[in-house]
Amino acid sequence: MRFMMMMKADRSYEEGVPPSPALVEEMGKFIEETMRAGVLLDTGGLAPTAMGTKIRAADGKLTVTDGPFTEAKEIIGGFAIVQTRTREEAVELGRRFMQLHTRVLGDAYTGECEIRQMFGPGDVRSPTPLIHQPPTFQETCHADLVRQERARAGVILSALPVLFLLADAVGKFIQPEPVVTASAALGFPPDTLFALGTLEAACALLFAIPRTAVLGAVLLTGYLGGATAVHVVHGSSFAFTIVFGVIVWLGMLLRDDRLLALFPLRHPRAV
Repeated sequence: MRFMMMMKADRSYEEGVPPSPALVEEMGKFIEETMRAGVLLDTGGLAPTAMGTKIRAADGKLTVTDGPFTEAKEIIGGFAIVQTRTREEAVELGRRFMQLHTRVLGDAYTGECEIRQMFGPGDVRSPTPLIHQPPTFQETCHADLVRQERARAGVILSALPVLFLLADAVGKFIQPEPVVTASAALGFPPDTLFALGTLEAACALLFAIPRTAVLGAVLLTGYLGGATAVHVVHGSSFAFTIVFGVIVWLGMLLRDDRLLALFPLRHPRAV
């Protein structure tokens, strides 16, 4: 269900007095929160009636009148279009918005917000039920919370391979005896360790940076593929490299919704 929330204008609005910076800041936070939750579809403020024009039809004639419209008893100063499952949810949004004004401007504030349901294709009765119903306000808030928790888990999981690769790269730079011996057993002489450490560090840093994380994951996949081939040639276990690759891409999927959306088994309402 879609509703239009209309804020009634006061005398200061008609005089062109801008709202207080504190009110603008709080309104910006409210708008950002509701838009992120998928509830707020559109919003905007209207200029004073002095900048408006009225067109009236009567007796087969059209009359065009420029503002201001001093005879108007109620003037709309701004609007918001919201989408909720029930009327009660829309009223609760309006209540929160008015409480915001009272909290910032004090008890002396006097204002009015009118909420009206909007008609649309979904409001016309049809023998075929709608397949996709709009999510409720609680569902969108919960989905946003789940998305944040998933991204946080992805960052934590991705930190494990990053830390391991950086530590392993440092070992190849310093080249202590155990590292040199283990590398030689796999066919890597000491003069190649610095290059391998540089490659590991570069892949780890690219994977850690959000803007280049996908590139880092792809490079790590190639690096791990080479490591797996080396273990196969020398007859040693390559289970660690496989698990390592799974951790890399699992963390990547949790961090990036665009990659997660590529999986066809996800429900359309899933986030």
